[in-house]
Amino acid sequence: MSPLYKNIVTPNHANCEKIEAAVQYYLAKARRKYGNDAVEKIGEVIVEFYDKGRNAAMAIVGKDGLTMKWVGIVQFSMRLVMKEFASMMKQIVPHEIAHLICLANRWDMGHGEVWKQVCLDLGGNAEVKHNYATIDGRLK
Repeated sequence: MSPLYKNIVTPNHANCEKIEAAVQYYLAKARRKYGNDAVEKIGEVIVEFYDKGRNAAMAIVGKDGLTMKWVGIVQFSMRLVMKEFASMMKQIVPHEIAHLICLANRWDMGHGEVWKQVCLDLGGNAEVKHNYATIDGRLK
């Protein structure tokens, strides 16, 4: 699969490992709530970080063009990981994992009622938008 953003960077901040661990934590929480099959439909989950763009994070599920296996990709803004770490851990990570779960199971393709419930079940606030003002990935 091609990356969502082309500006992928090496996870060079200590918080990146914590974000990756949080992804695994929320996947395990989803497995307990929805069962192994619902999470396994995502396939391998790849965590990436980018340094430009207007989003705090993005998630997608699709088939890898080479292996034809399902893959979930979740990407986080490196600048926001460094500057808004607590909010990223508490709100953005469960928000994006809810997208992976819903997309893989074809429950909801956006921010609908099913996605909101999954996000709440994972411990997120089910808000569609974050409250950071960003310009090209930088806090205003």
